[in-house]
Amino acid sequence: MAANQTRNVFFQKIDELMGKDNSIIIVSVDLAGPPFDKIRKNHPDRYISVGIAEQNSVAIACGLAAAGKKVIVYAANPFPFLRAFDQIRNCACTMKLPIVIAGLGTGFSVAECGATHLTIEDIALASLCAGLDIYSISDDPMAEFMADQITSFTRPAYLRFGKWSGVPVGIFNHEIYRAGYRIVKKGKRIAVVGTGCTTQLLLNMELPDDYTIYDWFKLSDSKLLSESLCRYNEIITVEEQQRRGGMGSMLLEAFNDCGYQSRIYRIGIDLNCCYPQEYGDRGYWLKKFDITKEHILAVCERK
Repeated sequence: MAANQTRNVFFQKIDELMGKDNSIIIVSVDLAGPPFDKIRKNHPDRYISVGIAEQNSVAIACGLAAAGKKVIVYAANPFPFLRAFDQIRNCACTMKLPIVIAGLGTGFSVAECGATHLTIEDIALASLCAGLDIYSISDDPMAEFMADQITSFTRPAYLRFGKWSGVPVGIFNHEIYRAGYRIVKKGKRIAVVGTGCTTQLLLNMELPDDYTIYDWFKLSDSKLLSESLCRYNEIITVEEQQRRGGMGSMLLEAFNDCGYQSRIYRIGIDLNCCYPQEYGDRGYWLKKFDITKEHILAVCERK
């Protein structure tokens, strides 16, 4: 599995679509990669590199979208939301402009770059933007499918790409796309919910047969997922995000609003006093914050 695989699959499909639709434009922030070499060659007038300027990239994208273009902003996470939140909120969302923000690197997937590159708040920030659709890309089939959808988007969207995800975790089609989630492992007793490359992590753990694994990929839509999960007495959410405001918090709010009574346990990142000062790779951080098979199995025993 190549590094940045889902990103590559997504933009390879975008390159094909750009050959058929002259309205598609890419605005890139100080980044390149194998799929962009071909895009720059095939469509040099529709690939705009703005340098290290996330705020400017979103502003440019919104201007182009207001003129009728279909624009993809490509940037390294966590910076699109940490640096360009105001432009996303007030330009893209307030003006209802259907730009696509493609962010590379979720959770601990670029931890080798240091604590500044831990993407551990983007779900919380994105969820605050009214009218923004949030998708965590779990594998190659989903990446290719989502590329096909961008010209039909009527709202701004944020696509989260994990750096090493790509191996298919399950089928993906229009029915699953409309639901906003998919079941990638069936069990009966306990439901475990992941998103993005964390779903692949859960599958690799080989959890017991009575554990169902859900891949929640459309984080801006919890209705159908909640209806499916409410039949379980115990639910565990697992995420490479701060627990406060993350995926688990969003699900808790949805269950509370619907009056569902299931017990939800949240496994994620707790920062009690400050941001991490040490250096470590993804494996280091997963272990430090107890995002492990052993912790998942132990959680439901603490009743």
